[in-house]
Amino acid sequence: TKFNPECIASQFLHVYLVVTPLNDDGTHFKVSVIRRDNVPSFGPVINHSNSFHCDHTFKQWLLTKLINAEIASCKTNTFQKYQVRKVSFCFMISYYFYFYNETGTYKNAFI
Repeated sequence: TKFNPECIASQFLHVYLVVTPLNDDGTHFKVSVIRRDNVPSFGPVINHSNSFHCDHTFKQWLLTKLINAEIASCKTNTFQKYQVRKVSFCFMISYYFYFYNETGTYKNAFI
């Protein structure tokens, strides 16, 4: 069955890496990358055949590709909007824990 990312309704999934076995013993794989239009391209590049032998080099390549996919996804407008909210929320939480002690009373932060 061919993978269709439009079957998944999500505002957070921007990149899909589809790894398909090419043989029964799990030694060769085909890798396909599908990304939304607003996600910038990222490396490492896929060789022209998209076919990989399962070894340490392939595992390192795949891990690097996944990390770069996440970094590229964070550059989209959707994630940047949520990143600002996350930073604001983390600041409020750290502020709360800094000025609120173990006994449940506020420190004199403003005096």
